[in-house]
Amino acid sequence: MFVRIPVRTAALAKIPAGTKTAFGINAASTTLATLGTGASIIDFAGNHKKVMRVTVHPGLLTPIPQNTTWGTRVVKMTDKSYSFPVGGDDIDQVITAFQAAFTGAGAMKSEMGNADSPGYAVLRLGNTVLSTAKA
Repeated sequence: MFVRIPVRTAALAKIPAGTKTAFGINAASTTLATLGTGASIIDFAGNHKKVMRVTVHPGLLTPIPQNTTWGTRVVKMTDKSYSFPVGGDDIDQVITAFQAAFTGAGAMKSEMGNADSPGYAVLRLGNTVLSTAKA
């Protein structure tokens, strides 16, 4: 069974091809004919169910101080985040793929930023954090 979850095109474009395969992401054009016999595709709309998802928070080169309505100040350290669903046969394989993509010389480590603009990435199942990586 394959689950079809909508993903923003901009987020999908940031994921390298090899990483898409490791995260169990198929192209938007995947149909039953390309999956083969015995497969079924189920549409999965809505965020009320537990979906395994990677969220990337790119770091800002220049942090932005902001005043709150309560008269305090916060400093915005990350840029606009984006997320995409991931899947696979085994949760341990997904965690390993996440660590490989976002740590060391991983294909997506540059998406988080660098030492001057540190960001982070989070792998979640619903609201439960499974793994994190920092730039």
